[in-house]
Amino acid sequence: MKNSDGDKVIRVRAERGLNSPRPTRRGVLATAIRGNRYTPQRSRRLAMTTLAITLAVGVFAAPVSTGAWFTDGRKVVSNSMSSASLQAVAGLTAKTASNGVTVSWTSALQQPWATSNNVSAEPPYTITKTVDGKTTTLSTSTTTTTYTDAYPLAQSGKARNFDVGSKWAGYVKSDGSVWTWGFNTYGVGNGNQVANTPQQVLFQTSPQITTISMYDSTAVATATDGSFYAWGFNVNGGCDRNGADSPRQLRLPSNKSVKDAIAAGTCTIIAVDTDGKIWQRGGSSDSGTFSPSSTSFAQITLPGGRSVKQLTKAETVLATDGTVWSWGTNKSGQLGDGTTTNSTTPVQAQTPVKISQISADTNSVVAIGEDGLIYGWGDNSTGQLAPSGSSSSVITTPTTVRVPQGHQWADAQTQSGTTTIISSDDKSMWSVGKGSSGKLGNGTNPNVSTDFVRVNNSSSPAPRDIFVGTAQSYYVDSSDNLWGWGTASDRTYTFFGINDSTGNVFYLSPKRLQDSLSFKRGGGLGGCSSGTLNSENYCVPTGTAVYTVSYAFRSWVSSTAQATAQ
Repeated sequence: MKNSDGDKVIRVRAERGLNSPRPTRRGVLATAIRGNRYTPQRSRRLAMTTLAITLAVGVFAAPVSTGAWFTDGRKVVSNSMSSASLQAVAGLTAKTASNGVTVSWTSALQQPWATSNNVSAEPPYTITKTVDGKTTTLSTSTTTTTYTDAYPLAQSGKARNFDVGSKWAGYVKSDGSVWTWGFNTYGVGNGNQVANTPQQVLFQTSPQITTISMYDSTAVATATDGSFYAWGFNVNGGCDRNGADSPRQLRLPSNKSVKDAIAAGTCTIIAVDTDGKIWQRGGSSDSGTFSPSSTSFAQITLPGGRSVKQLTKAETVLATDGTVWSWGTNKSGQLGDGTTTNSTTPVQAQTPVKISQISADTNSVVAIGEDGLIYGWGDNSTGQLAPSGSSSSVITTPTTVRVPQGHQWADAQTQSGTTTIISSDDKSMWSVGKGSSGKLGNGTNPNVSTDFVRVNNSSSPAPRDIFVGTAQSYYVDSSDNLWGWGTASDRTYTFFGINDSTGNVFYLSPKRLQDSLSFKRGGGLGGCSSGTLNSENYCVPTGTAVYTVSYAFRSWVSSTAQATAQ
């Protein structure tokens, strides 16, 4: 048929059969004109317009089907979306703090593509870090809009800026001064035997103290200049019962500088110099050369040229390779070598895995393995090791501790027949062993508990560090507030530093004692395998870190945003 101008027009059926004639391009365009005059020039213009409309439909239809909102930089292949970019994340910052770099950004849900498509769930973000041309993927699935790239703690795990002895305790303040409280027959460090509230320890000079250690009635402190000091019982060595009620400076052979020192028993002090060598004065009665009568320091050498990662309150140390070494008395199996034979030289404990953290007194040892399990060996006379499958009073080989199920463990401390542990997941605390004087902290006063009981701190701030002493235990929360439980007084003297003279003998559950103690950070054996040790005991990596963040939605991935750590 022809139109009014005499041009031939082919009608195109809505559904063309198999044998129907295929419409020509000209015929199709003519049908679209529907009566308008058709010319070859108009045909070309209409063809271009139609093609443009077709491509536009292909471009703008894709966001509807994928739910994406695309940037201008898009690629179109075969007239359909085969590659595109979501809007990059906005507001990306990377702020440096003492414990790491916190990367934060604006939620992708605040972008137009999300609101226009009713997207309510945060998409997964990918975070990478580039330092000196080396890129590391930190996360590929976080759905929060902040991420902390944490610095590693120094090798010692935490600074020893607080400790507890028999009926007294003390800490290192941020200005390098030392404060103690409680009762010590041999002196609390300022010429007095009693401090009902915290009192400053009086040094002859003004050293900047970094660590403090207490065992029973002895205190030892180290300073930034490599000097170290002791007060209380056995200051002069030889198990001297005269003691000293204020600090006296101790010295290693050749006046070597000290990096860390600890009261490692009633008559024992162990130090590590800045070269990593171990020195000991005094010792257990079966230590051979290192006997209680020792008045000078002699060197201890670990086999294989090993160096020390952590000291304990015993002749037991953790080496940097994760092995544990002990010497001296072994009557309770505290050397962990499967025997009860004493040794005058260091022997290796038979731990089944490498150890990441350790605690010990002169009779018992508890350790956290790299497998996350807690191991114990030595004296178990009060059930303080809670050994799995055993109730023996002597454990000669490291044995798994029967801990509450469903937790990961951040810390384990043992002292004077009681072991207290803290979980890394819900920050709950649990105690086992000697419970008299309220030392378990669970609101009761049993003589012994052979099963872990939960410390009553569920309504209190979460603990950061725990400290177990002879008659009291303490914990510090994330705000540096101090909590304590156990023996509070003997009705003559008070021991918790709050001058509680109300007649309370025991605190059966943690009681808030002091607010914001402002601890000194750093010090001790806190070395870094890489990076630089800062004042908060973290290892700060070298180089400038550049962080990138992108996100994915269905099959689409945004372009990256980038920020340099500031």
